[in-house]
Amino acid sequence: MRALPLALVRGAAGGAAGSLAAAVPMLVERWTGLLPRFDAIGLLAGLVERYGAIPVDDAAGWVAHAVLGTLVWGPLYGLIASRLRRGGGPLAGAVFALGPWLGMTLALWPLYGSFPAAVAVGIPLFALVFHLVYGATLGWTVRRLAVDR
Repeated sequence: MRALPLALVRGAAGGAAGSLAAAVPMLVERWTGLLPRFDAIGLLAGLVERYGAIPVDDAAGWVAHAVLGTLVWGPLYGLIASRLRRGGGPLAGAVFALGPWLGMTLALWPLYGSFPAAVAVGIPLFALVFHLVYGATLGWTVRRLAVDR
């Protein structure tokens, strides 16, 4: 019974680490202007504003990003990793991150109304890189925190 809460906590810790790690290339992209039309944080903030019916700024997007990575995807991966023979790891985390990436690519962008433009300039590829960084860090952290490796 104790293993379930530990898996969730390890997953949340890994999700926090992964969210921070993924924020680095996101910030670099934002500061360099490499993809001027790509703003994942602005996308999340826009969705919060659109469906929450409250005016928000980019801070809401960063909070949404951290909450999703830490409290949703991280614990879910923690549960999955606790059932894997070797407790997951960077490769398993990266494979897991394909799910959130696919969900964002197929569900969020069309909701926001920017899907054709996103595909045209290769944004899903950059988003994939961010998600793979998140997943690899998530998997590495969860594995390192596992006591019963």
